[in-house]
Amino acid sequence: MTKDKTAKPTAASYTQIGSTSYILLPDGSFARKLKPVIVNGVSYYNLSKGKGKAKRITADKVADFLSAIDSATPAKHNDTL
Repeated sequence: MTKDKTAKPTAASYTQIGSTSYILLPDGSFARKLKPVIVNGVSYYNLSKGKGKAKRITADKVADFLSAIDSATPAKHNDTL
């Protein structure tokens, strides 16, 4: 049995849409870039795990936060015999 892992887009794999805050993703869908909240000169992003309150996180902690969400999400397996 093998685990399928799909490549995650990197910053270089999206296209900026003019001077808007929207980007075009490799799969053809659109997204909007997050705007930071600046508190006492420090940039924070408001992120949520999908339920409950949003949490303010500094840019250097965003990757850790997202990987914690990813690891907490049950993996879908397509096992065949």
